Amino acid sequence: MDSGGPGTYTVTLTASNNVSDMAVTREITVQRTIDVTDTNISRLSLIHPGDVIEFNILMASGSDVNFDLHCTDSHQV
Repeated sequence: MDSGGPGTYTVTLTASNNVSDMAVTREITVQRTIDVTDTNISRLSLIHPGDVIEFNILMASGSDVNFDLHCTDSHQV
């Protein structure tokens, strides 16, 4: 099988024995790996409820990328 990189490929699996054979064909999509080169956050200091914060993510590559942002409470002692 050619490992030509991202794209849509047709894959065929053939099973056979002395009595019969059967082939199943499917199309698969190979996506680009995610390569995040940099992230920037507009504010790193004290943030108050209602403040606007911008997140900029610079990517060198990636296909159909979804981002999830998880914020947690942290209390510094």
